[in-house]
Amino acid sequence: MSNWLFLAIFANINEIIEIAMNKVCTTKNIGKNVRVLLFLAVISAFLTSCELDTNEPNDYRDNITGAWKCIETDSKSISSAFEAVISKHNADTTKVLVDNFASLGAGIIVYVGMNQRQLTIPKQTVDGFEISGSGIVATSFNKIDWNYYTDDGGGKEYFTAVYNRK
Repeated sequence: MSNWLFLAIFANINEIIEIAMNKVCTTKNIGKNVRVLLFLAVISAFLTSCELDTNEPNDYRDNITGAWKCIETDSKSISSAFEAVISKHNADTTKVLVDNFASLGAGIIVYVGMNQRQLTIPKQTVDGFEISGSGIVATSFNKIDWNYYTDDGGGKEYFTAVYNRK
């Protein structure tokens, strides 16, 4: 139940209880009014015992952090295997950091934007390589498919890669 709906229902229940209390105090038919008050008290207790939904929206980055086994294939169909580690960017909640992206080496980080399951590698130069591309995270969050290029100054080389959760 949304917070606003809960608050609106709760505010209306409190008004009804207040009106009912005024009637009890001014009416001679106390038995009927006690039953109404008891009913309202039970409903009020039920509604106030509900837990408010205060959870923050899902941070999709949590679903992909950790170690990954990677298979990268270049445009000549030559494949290589390596490991990469994905972590959350501390200052930007829309980014993750990929250590050893494209097998550039441990400690070499590529910044990747993340919007739900969509990944975007903005054009950046890392360790002498220009890199840009995109990726999509599987709904199970155990696989990432990448398409990107690297350019060391000698021309763009295109790659596909599959990351599987370790």
